[in-house]
Amino acid sequence: MKKTSHKYLFFQLVIILAITQFSLSVFSQIKFYSLEEARRYHTQGNSAFLNQNYHLAIQQYQKALGAAPDSSLTYYNLAKAWYTLRRCDFAKRYFEVFLDIDPASKYASKAREEIKLCSGPPSKAAVEQGILDLEPVPI
Repeated sequence: MKKTSHKYLFFQLVIILAITQFSLSVFSQIKFYSLEEARRYHTQGNSAFLNQNYHLAIQQYQKALGAAPDSSLTYYNLAKAWYTLRRCDFAKRYFEVFLDIDPASKYASKAREEIKLCSGPPSKAAVEQGILDLEPVPI
């Protein structure tokens, strides 16, 4: 009877080790980001945006969202970059995500106006009133 219990314990130990090894191999492939990394990508996106390199800004904002997927301000800036490139389909989508995450943001009314403006060229009045502010916001 003792041989059976030792074999059973050994079998359980082998199974536990196999599961642990598999779990470690899976988790080692997952990249965990930090908020600091998200902030760095967001800041790099803002820098690219201000240098009118909107494609690079979009790439950096997307990296920031990979690190911090709930960053409403990153969605807002991503939408503005797409809007600047006249890609209203993407701009609207990201403005809407921004509003879903943070509908009470101080930028929410601007996002709603920019969604409306996306259906045509921005008016001079919209730019003068600051409704269409083509500056990225810091994180």
